[in-house]
Amino acid sequence: MQRESPAVETTMLQEVRSSLLAAAICTAGGTAFYLLHAPLPWMTGSLAAAALTAILGGRWFMPAPARVAVRPLVGVLTGSTFGAGTLAGLLQWWDAIVVVVGLSVVMTLLGYAFFRTVARWDKQTAFFAAVPGGIGEMAVLGDLLGGNVRTIVVSHLMRILLIVFAVPFIAQWVVGHPIGRILPTSPSATPPTVVDWAILTVCAIGGYAVARALKFQGGLVIFPMLLSVAVHATGVTEAVPPPWLVTLAQIVVGGVVGARFAEIKWREMQHTIICAGLWAAALLAMAAISAWASGFVVGRPFLTMLLALAPAGMVEMTILTLSIGFDVMFVVTCQVSRILFVLLLGPALSNLVTAGQLRTAARAPVARSEMTIAPVPSSRDPGT
Repeated sequence: MQRESPAVETTMLQEVRSSLLAAAICTAGGTAFYLLHAPLPWMTGSLAAAALTAILGGRWFMPAPARVAVRPLVGVLTGSTFGAGTLAGLLQWWDAIVVVVGLSVVMTLLGYAFFRTVARWDKQTAFFAAVPGGIGEMAVLGDLLGGNVRTIVVSHLMRILLIVFAVPFIAQWVVGHPIGRILPTSPSATPPTVVDWAILTVCAIGGYAVARALKFQGGLVIFPMLLSVAVHATGVTEAVPPPWLVTLAQIVVGGVVGARFAEIKWREMQHTIICAGLWAAALLAMAAISAWASGFVVGRPFLTMLLALAPAGMVEMTILTLSIGFDVMFVVTCQVSRILFVLLLGPALSNLVTAGQLRTAARAPVARSEMTIAPVPSSRDPGT
């Protein structure tokens, strides 16, 4: 049996050390927020601790395997909320999907105008910073077509950070919906058996393999979710996720979001951070107003519509919904609709909004400021 080379052993040791350090930091943050009786403490505490550590230390402590593994996990957890009668309800959600797509267009156009007039960014950067899509996709497309990658990444990070952190507090302190420190569970829920665990594991691994083979953006969540939906809707298993597994997912997701702030320096990026933060707050207000107004038409409670319309990452909003105990499949359907809209129609809308300037920018790059590139998710990484 051949021994690993010293370089490989050193890399593996560094990965293990980073994993343990990330776990300790995120768990400590979650524990602190738990003791403070904060809403959704394991996610918000983990996010705050990871973001603070990344900003102060300038390192990306969250290892790549954790970021990849949590997405199939979230997909399987989401699919476990699907019952045999849920499929009929999907056909009745078309009005909510129309609201989601319409709001995404409005957010994009208003965001583009804000970043052009207030932040004074070039057209390409302004557009891809305004689109409420995933960080990876927007960064890659923006860079390809002449945008400032670092600015685009920071703008989306601020959007996701603010919304994910604020929604639990809005739910508990503004709406008055209590979010306990212990996750909600169904009285009829039974612990998964060994067979159930095997089935759910196959769903996660199989969905991961399909997503990698098809290279489908968001597939690391969607395909495991579809397989989980299939086994639950057909009655192959009725297993629901135990609270400790959802808590673990909260800690990892919070850590992933917070760790993305590594190597972002306030002095270099203060104008970008301030502008992006202001627009993120505006997006949250727009989502809240739209949730209140559309609730009368769609017939859903305000908090459910807020979770469905809030333009954060699909993974983060899914975990939030699972943890709060609301209509998970409805929220996920709306969030997936937003992501698909951005991926399918975003490029066409970009050409329309920028009046063909993207094609010119691709051939003649513009002068850029703040060009030190922060860690950017790969185009194959579905991101948030």
